[in-house]
Amino acid sequence: MLRKIWAVLILVVVVGSLIAVAYSVQDGPDYYGGGTDQIVVIRIEGPIIGGSGGSFFEGGMTWSEDIVAQIESAAEDPMVDAVIFRINSPGGTVAAGQEIANAVDRLRGSGKIAVASMGDTGASAAYWIASRCDSIVSGPTTATGSIGVIINTTNFAGLYEKLGIETEVIKSGPLKDMGSPNRPLTGTERDLFQEMVDDMFSQFVDAVAEGRSLSRDEVLSVADGRVFTGRQAYSLGLVDRLGYFGEAVEEATELAGLHDPEVVEMGYPNGLFRQLFGGMSVKLVPPGGWMMIIPSFSQR
Repeated sequence: MLRKIWAVLILVVVVGSLIAVAYSVQDGPDYYGGGTDQIVVIRIEGPIIGGSGGSFFEGGMTWSEDIVAQIESAAEDPMVDAVIFRINSPGGTVAAGQEIANAVDRLRGSGKIAVASMGDTGASAAYWIASRCDSIVSGPTTATGSIGVIINTTNFAGLYEKLGIETEVIKSGPLKDMGSPNRPLTGTERDLFQEMVDDMFSQFVDAVAEGRSLSRDEVLSVADGRVFTGRQAYSLGLVDRLGYFGEAVEEATELAGLHDPEVVEMGYPNGLFRQLFGGMSVKLVPPGGWMMIIPSFSQR
């Protein structure tokens, strides 16, 4: 009987702790600084994808709709003078990165200062977002850059043959199953995918050139997909200052003309999993995650 009571008590403590963690996110942001000026911190962590992370247990990634909502809230708040985007992301899908970058443009258009503070990683789609800020602060060893776009397709036809699996496709047009894993790409399909990549890459380059006040040729000279350290990126004009979060606060304070600002941490919006294991999110991304990708073609 005593053993059962202890088991119930332990279960209550565990469940209570989980609920406390979840509700701690809803209690409001963390604050420091004693002035009347305000800087908001918005986190972009893990892979960047489209949509909203509405599930209680979802997390470990950045959902574009959630971040855009936070940006719009900051833009509309008269108390907010500047926003620091605390970035620790290897990149994500083209559309999601562009959606957030456009929201940053609107934020700046509202008169707010935007500063990117890059932690371990700020590459590909994450760098696209950072490039639209007024200033980028990067650690000397931050992995950044990776200006490029990639499409991956997989051909399982040989494996299917060995396993005796046959597939039949009924489609409305010859290109409806373009990128299907059931067969190799045709020459036409490969050309079409390359045209898509080239168009998206061109938009990426243009966005970086405009945001960083660089010529298109200057961006193209470093836009072969490679990743740079923060120090290398600084020497190439891809970031404005070497430093960490404290330096980003200094940068935002100076650019916005503030004095002893209050820094408001919006926290993690994406569920209990992220609260418990969010620090693992970037480490779990495979090397291919450095590159900006197009969403899965299995969704038609």
